[in-house]
Amino acid sequence: MKTNTMGWVGAALCLATATASAQEAPLSEEQQILLRAAQNVTTRTETVSRILDYCTRQDAGFAATGLDSIRAWRQRNQAYVDLGPALREETYAMGVRQFGVTREEAEAALMAAVEEVAGTFAEEMEQVDEPARRRHACDAYARKISDGELDIGFERPEVKAMLDARLDGTRKR
Repeated sequence: MKTNTMGWVGAALCLATATASAQEAPLSEEQQILLRAAQNVTTRTETVSRILDYCTRQDAGFAATGLDSIRAWRQRNQAYVDLGPALREETYAMGVRQFGVTREEAEAALMAAVEEVAGTFAEEMEQVDEPARRRHACDAYARKISDGELDIGFERPEVKAMLDARLDGTRKR
């Protein structure tokens, strides 16, 4: 699965429109982390969902394994998922301010980045001819999901730290 092949959303926002000015200030580190967080929350949520949906459609016997995996994942990640809409709105607003893109262009850029990652699993699995090998791959992904390897912020400690700080801030209010 291509978790690192896509750039962060800021790059996609720049490419989404030719109206971005070369004179604009670069994004601050905080803004870059916000963009990565919005992308990571959205991408990981969609990827986990698509993997488990695909595997269940391929083999109804996988449903129990998939359900156990998604329950474990949600228990660890639901608070981050709940931050997703606000993160995306901030990202879209930043795209409008920083790059002069429309909200629709910013949203399309994020969704294209999400599709690049989340859509990869089914494409790769369709290349596997044997159902037993597909089931083995599904079981391996279910273990990764259960073990936290596809958790939000798993490979990006700066994203996890920012999300945790946001959660701490909302809990203190």
